[in-house]
Amino acid sequence: MAPKNHKQHETPPIKALIDQLDSDAAQYALDLERRQIRVPYRNQIVLLVFKTDDDRETKFTVTPRNLSSQGIGFIHCNFINHRTCNMILRDLQGQWHKIPGQIIRCQHGQGLLHHVSARFDQHIPLNQFVTLDPETAAKAQADIDLYNLMFNNIQKQKQHRQAG
Repeated sequence: MAPKNHKQHETPPIKALIDQLDSDAAQYALDLERRQIRVPYRNQIVLLVFKTDDDRETKFTVTPRNLSSQGIGFIHCNFINHRTCNMILRDLQGQWHKIPGQIIRCQHGQGLLHHVSARFDQHIPLNQFVTLDPETAAKAQADIDLYNLMFNNIQKQKQHRQAG
């Protein structure tokens, strides 16, 4: 599953855009729609895989910006419609993982560059892909625990409604 002949290239315009986005994000440390811990995920290779209508695969190498247990932000040179995709990421041990998800946002950055946000279908263990300091690791685990608690409560409510 490892990407072949795909090179990571953080060109000066891409680096400038990511630096600007990170600077802007620092001004809004508490974004109520984004409760998960986000960590830098630069200088990595991420492969984005789409299925076409005729069931063929289209692959793009994208330049990652940040990673959370719920999704990934990256830069791409084309607009990407909101759609289902697989993201292929390498963990800290060098193993490749296909992570299904959805493109949820694509915003023009500058020139041909677009900042894209994708949400994973399932939470990932963040510490499997990036080295975290103890405080960030604890916050990331708390994010997953809170998500699991909320998900379980929703499931129980659905079961209760169906039963009664």
